[in-house]
Amino acid sequence: MVFIDDLGLEFFTMALAMVLPAYMITAAYFYHRKLPMEKVSEIVRGSGFPLLALGAFMFILGVWSELTWPFPAKPYPSAPSVNFSPYNILFGDPYMILSILIVGVSLSLVMNKKLQFIGVLGFFSGILAIFYGYQAYIDSFTKSPLEAFFLYIAFGVVGILSLPATLIFDSVEENKKTKTTPIETIFLFLFWLGLIAAALASGYMVLNAIPGHLLKTP
Repeated sequence: MVFIDDLGLEFFTMALAMVLPAYMITAAYFYHRKLPMEKVSEIVRGSGFPLLALGAFMFILGVWSELTWPFPAKPYPSAPSVNFSPYNILFGDPYMILSILIVGVSLSLVMNKKLQFIGVLGFFSGILAIFYGYQAYIDSFTKSPLEAFFLYIAFGVVGILSLPATLIFDSVEENKKTKTTPIETIFLFLFWLGLIAAALASGYMVLNAIPGHLLKTP
């Protein structure tokens, strides 16, 4: 199968996947100040369709990457006599999981189902993302280990905070709340900050990846 280096595009779609829910939360907050909760809910669920399109595209791109990677093997940092090629695992696996989570969230929104079950998957996926980033950092799997580590930390935090965020959304929907409690507001704000941090980290990786990857593969 022909290899195409789509890493820059993957980082860009990751940024979009964070920008859209961050925008949705921002819009819901401001619309809530002048519209009934039912209308705000309609606005939130309206984000399901673009998220579904994005998640489906990311899934296809992720499958393509998993099948066409790895890159040529290179010596293992702590054991130069051992050749390895970790990129398909390091980048492909978390990307596939992220695409599945996005598809799950979007379908739940479109079909008016509870989000907390996707939140459970996001919680444990976030822990896994942090572990991936830590391993990549200590073994210097990338040319920018610190930046990559921050990227994985940011997405890991988003995944972990997705559980309380989805529980809060389900609670508001089920109980027809007109406003959230102070604790709920704090968790939603932290989740929003995590989305922004992950989007910025992905955007930074896009700016770093595209120029170099247009010239040659890592």
